[in-house]
Amino acid sequence: MLVHKTILLALAAPLWLAPMPIGTEGVPVIAAPATPVKVRPVEEGGMDIPFQDIIVMNPALSARADKTGGLEPWPEEPLAVSER
Repeated sequence: MLVHKTILLALAAPLWLAPMPIGTEGVPVIAAPATPVKVRPVEEGGMDIPFQDIIVMNPALSARADKTGGLEPWPEEPLAVSER
């Protein structure tokens, strides 16, 4: 096992220690773009969303929306198993 690690180290060391080639422009610099990320639209007002007044989209328009929930009645008692 030690032999395997030594061979792996001998093969990987030159690659690890080799100098990295740098282009003519030098070290690359990562900078934020100069333009804004969000831009206000020219014509504000948004998109027209159809069918907003139906009950599925707006449950407050439903007649049952005013009904407050309550406790349900107790379930029926199970019938006794008849003996055969």
